[in-house]
Amino acid sequence: MELFALFLTLALGLFILLGTLIVFISKNNEKFIPFSLALAFGVMSSLSVLELFPEAYEHLIESVSSLWAL
Repeated sequence: MELFALFLTLALGLFILLGTLIVFISKNNEKFIPFSLALAFGVMSSLSVLELFPEAYEHLIESVSSLWAL
């Protein structure tokens, strides 16, 4: 499991490097940078919501079931 986490960290670092190179190659295009930032924000926020939603739903079900048990 630790080797898999190390591989994911390495892959993430390589993708960050690739994104940095793309921004530098694009020569500060006025439309490209806001688009890429908006895309990155959308991906990160959707992943956060999708990761947190199942756990929050489980906690909600446990809370409601404990209320009905009273």
